[in-house]
Amino acid sequence: MIPKKPNRNHPHFEDKKKGEAYYMKKIEKLANGKLELFKVFLNLEKFISDELNGSKLKLVIQGYLTANDLKRLYMPFKMVKNHDFLTAVEKQIVNKPKVNQDCPNMGFTVPVLGPKLELYEKTIDLKTIWDTPKTPNYVLTTNWCNFVKENESIFKEGAEILVCSFRMEGKLCFAVTSMGSY
Repeated sequence: MIPKKPNRNHPHFEDKKKGEAYYMKKIEKLANGKLELFKVFLNLEKFISDELNGSKLKLVIQGYLTANDLKRLYMPFKMVKNHDFLTAVEKQIVNKPKVNQDCPNMGFTVPVLGPKLELYEKTIDLKTIWDTPKTPNYVLTTNWCNFVKENESIFKEGAEILVCSFRMEGKLCFAVTSMGSY
């Protein structure tokens, strides 16, 4: 899809602060961002299918890392692009809220493909946290810190990342990469 030219009848079009050049820059920036996302996604898809014999690559979330995300990766439900990356059984497991303070949330472990296109040697736990003020979150926890440390040149606060899901032999896996990786 090619972005349309700005509407010359739009009230801001003649505004000196927001003229045609302003809108053209916004459109170009948006198109370039989508193109980069598309390239990263295609490279991941090719690697996962050719090298790992994986399938069903889906974009889960795209965003910028916060300081908290370096300790555990929060993926707010409202920012998740595609909720059908989980099977019905996986949804039941990961979405089961904890019974009390002493009982941890249910979840399961997932293999993770890193930004250097290598499967991380340890699995990472996927859980759901329900008691956040604004929205529930999928969270990558156990071993996430070590994964970030091993990729510290890429995963820094403010880095733009993609989290995609895929399947290997029917098992859920994640690919976590930076937009600048390829």
